[in-house]
Amino acid sequence: MKKILVSLVLAGFFAVPMAAQAACTLSGEVVRILEYPTYSLVYVKTAPLVPFIFYFQVTNTELRAGARTAMVTGKDIVMYGNAASCPTTGDVRYGGVVISTLVVNP
Repeated sequence: MKKILVSLVLAGFFAVPMAAQAACTLSGEVVRILEYPTYSLVYVKTAPLVPFIFYFQVTNTELRAGARTAMVTGKDIVMYGNAASCPTTGDVRYGGVVISTLVVNP
């Protein structure tokens, strides 16, 4: 019963992205996650041959777990960050604090 409840809660987080608050939204492959006690930095590559990478700060426990799941399973992920806009310059680009994520099948 507890697994079902947890699954429903996670589904709610992933199914209802708050895109209206997100100014930096992109999809891609999670290639690295740096874990810290209260947040994770999730690095996302939008295409195999692009010379840059985006990273997002994730503070929500369920969203952190979703990012790890996407990385381990190789599924693409959609990230909704609160940065003013997705940066267009630099090798490493900050997308903001994640409002919501959505794991997508490849």
